[in-house]
Amino acid sequence: MRASRRCGRASVRRLEWKVQAENDLFDILDYIGHDNADAAVELVQKIRTKVEGPRGRPTLYRAGRLRGTREMIVHRNYVGVLSRKR
Repeated sequence: MRASRRCGRASVRRLEWKVQAENDLFDILDYIGHDNADAAVELVQKIRTKVEGPRGRPTLYRAGRLRGTREMIVHRNYVGVLSRKR
């Protein structure tokens, strides 16, 4: 994520999903969807909604294991990793 400033106001941070993250999300959808398609779609929607949330305040989440990242629990089985684009 990257923030920019215009006229002293912070603009909304842009969120970009890495290709691997999109692939992981698709794999989750596919795996769970074999048993319950509705539950799979609901989970993916919840994950996307949760990840979209910190755009204005990413420091609310814990420091990540890798330098320059933040981690959030998006579901009891999944952790989202956020990083700032330089």
